[in-house]
Amino acid sequence: MTVQEKLAEKAKLEKELAAVCTSTSGDSAELALANAEGLVNSLKREIAKIDAELTTPVSSYPYAPVGGLASGRGDAITAFGKYMSNIYCLKMDRPAFFPEIYNTATGMGITVGSDGQFLLESAFEKLLLDKILDAGRVRKLVKTVYQLAEGYSEVHLPGLDEQSRANGSRYGGARAYWTGEGGEATPSKIKLREIVLKLEKLLGFVYVTEELLRDGRMFGEYLIRVFGLELAFQIDDVIVNGTGVGQPLGILKCPALISVTKETGQAADTVVFPNITKMISRHSAFDLKSRYWFINPQVQPELMTMTLPVGTGGQAVYLPSGGASDSPYDKLMGIPVIPVEQCSKLGDKGDIILVDMSDYLVIERGGAGVDRSMHVAFMSDQQVFRFRYRFNGCPLTHAPLVSYTDSNWTSSPYVTLGAR
Repeated sequence: MTVQEKLAEKAKLEKELAAVCTSTSGDSAELALANAEGLVNSLKREIAKIDAELTTPVSSYPYAPVGGLASGRGDAITAFGKYMSNIYCLKMDRPAFFPEIYNTATGMGITVGSDGQFLLESAFEKLLLDKILDAGRVRKLVKTVYQLAEGYSEVHLPGLDEQSRANGSRYGGARAYWTGEGGEATPSKIKLREIVLKLEKLLGFVYVTEELLRDGRMFGEYLIRVFGLELAFQIDDVIVNGTGVGQPLGILKCPALISVTKETGQAADTVVFPNITKMISRHSAFDLKSRYWFINPQVQPELMTMTLPVGTGGQAVYLPSGGASDSPYDKLMGIPVIPVEQCSKLGDKGDIILVDMSDYLVIERGGAGVDRSMHVAFMSDQQVFRFRYRFNGCPLTHAPLVSYTDSNWTSSPYVTLGAR
């Protein structure tokens, strides 16, 4: 029985009680009231029962509202499920016990729709963002991240227009001189370029039936996990493959990317040791601790059997995590190896990439948003949950760098192996 039905039933009982009491007034009131005592007591008990149900403490109600999140992530996910259950309870039961939902503003605004929708607590948004950062193998390695404040949707940053390591060209034209006492140095004129990044939006939607909302505790964990993983996958994918049009510019589409050609007579769909040494020789890392190999999982067997020829024998160049590598990652030539399924399949350009992640720039604002509306699919009795993440990124280096000692040799923070 809903609140409205219970209130109507109480009003009906009170009306009957008033009628009984009125009929027992007059000279014979005492005798009549004694005869009707059983009916009066019964009506009073029914009214008291309804009053008790309407004032039941929230803590004893099976769908109590979320009054905050516990310290553990599991508790937070459970709370997220309970919060979704409250959506169902809001419509079916006592709205007065859910002020954090029922009192949400219904006017137009940036965050709350005019249809009276409510937003899930910011803690749940943080939980989703944590899942994205935990699951994203590439995103978590980015060193340069700008958090934009509310009201800002893009950044304009000065970048060095550096295309050569020769004197007078390094760092856009910065130049230092050795001089004696009283000596003079020629002033530098640094050439800059403008880096413009505008926040792009990644969206996910899911329809949830009223029946499924009843089982919200279980469904909350599922929803956070699935969309956290999906958003993380999409972000990693664009950092590797993004076109830069309506999404971040990825490593494989970067103008600075260098592609190392295969060896003469090299078999198709293979990776050999000379490929690795040539890729390292073409790589320029501003931060050696930020160097990583990104490989498609299909490449891993090629690396596991790879050796450095030594006389008639050989030495392993690929070290699994732990043990000899003393690292949470596998290592190839001392550089961590990260399996990334968004890399190209074995044999295609981009199946193995050597990167310097300190050279990749990311902008984002806030956390991952979680919104809900009951009106999009009103006719099918479904709720719609929307997940969004505002994000953009690009490489800082915009062209291969000509060597300091050899004008015919270039290097880059981004090196891949060509098709085989």
